[in-house]
Amino acid sequence: MAAQSVVQKAPQEINSDPDHAVTCGKPDDFRDLAALPATTVLASSNLGSGILMFTGHRVLAGPYHRNVAGNLAMLDAFMGTPEAARAVIHREQVGLIAICRGNTEEISLGLDAPKGLAAALL
Repeated sequence: MAAQSVVQKAPQEINSDPDHAVTCGKPDDFRDLAALPATTVLASSNLGSGILMFTGHRVLAGPYHRNVAGNLAMLDAFMGTPEAARAVIHREQVGLIAICRGNTEEISLGLDAPKGLAAALL
């Protein structure tokens, strides 16, 4: 199974002003993703609740303290080796990968694992 990638349209530059940071939390931010057939989405935990609220998709990760397995799977996929990412995508039957450029979690994942999937997508 191959996963598609949806990269939210956001500035390429990281905005250091926290009052104007890109969060991808508004309903319109999920419009393109919502138009795709329902599947499991690999996305950062910051995006998880918005994806659940504004689309018909399932997510691995979300800002929920009891979702340890899903959050760890997301970290393994975004920060691990390409082989680790493939293993998570296959095991969890991920159909889409969603990234919001400028979101602080995605930036952190990319900086902390410069050879990982998150860094490659940013």
